Amino acid sequence: MTNKEKYKQAFSVLHTSEDFTMEVEKMAKLNNVKRNKMLTAAAAIALCVIVGGSTTAYAANLGNIQRQIQIWFKGDQTDAIMNIKTTGNTAEYEVICEHENGTVHSMHGGGVALDDKSAEARPLTEEEIMEHLNEPNVFYEDDGSAWVYFYDQKMEITDKFNDDGVCRVQVQHGDITYYMTIYYQQGWHMNTDKYVD
Repeated sequence: MTNKEKYKQAFSVLHTSEDFTMEVEKMAKLNNVKRNKMLTAAAAIALCVIVGGSTTAYAANLGNIQRQIQIWFKGDQTDAIMNIKTTGNTAEYEVICEHENGTVHSMHGGGVALDDKSAEARPLTEEEIMEHLNEPNVFYEDDGSAWVYFYDQKMEITDKFNDDGVCRVQVQHGDITYYMTIYYQQGWHMNTDKYVD
């Protein structure tokens, strides 16, 4: 006789009570419920890790700050996306907005600022970049016209250039007046005290 047969013969005379069988079934169901809850919790934790990890990876890939902002673009207040990337002591920004006619416009800039106390260069802050974006701007249209835009103001300056291609205009918002010296398609200077030559 083999060991297996001996075990069968020895335990064949034992019988479990009905109460014990029901208790085993209850424990099995309870274990299944606990197991399902643990699997659900594990799945929720895994989802949080995946979402959190992908958000961190997204931010790490960009290496910058991204904000939805409102700016004045060609006299209209417009929603835009601003990306700020800081490298060392320099901040670079890109602002992307869609004009009312559906064209997408991108503006780039950046630089450094000097710390008041130490005179060391530091990246521009978001507030300083927004101040710059709210300054007057000059656009040259496809039809050859030149325009100055400042908040909700639009001023055509096409006929204001002298023979040297220089135009001087003032724009005002609140208590701030900008004196602009514009060089036709060569840039411009502005000052809050006087025209810059």
